[in-house]
Amino acid sequence: LVDGGVVNPVPSNVVAAMGADIVIAVRLSGAPMATANGLDAINRGSARLTIFQTITRSIELMQSKMSADTASAATIVLEPDFGEGSSTSLRHFSDGRRFIASGRKVTRDALPRLATALRWLQDE
Repeated sequence: LVDGGVVNPVPSNVVAAMGADIVIAVRLSGAPMATANGLDAINRGSARLTIFQTITRSIELMQSKMSADTASAATIVLEPDFGEGSSTSLRHFSDGRRFIASGRKVTRDALPRLATALRWLQDE
């Protein structure tokens, strides 16, 4: 089940409510929004945002909070590390390919937890 990120960025709670015994979620929150988007600098008065940047960053902060809340219903949550200062935001969708390696790594690292939750993986 996938949501476009507008209402429910990590819809694991929906899948759990549908009766799934095991829910695996991928949370693409990236770096903490306040640091990744330079809000620390703005709080110090060293930068000014346009109205578009303010609205976009507000949406990103809202989605980060929503994804944390909705991901809590998952049995296992995979959260790729996008690196210091990186952001997976609405404005950088075209940069997605550079995060494939991070996704693969977090999945490999989660294999023991996945095998525990999905017993049939232990036979492989």
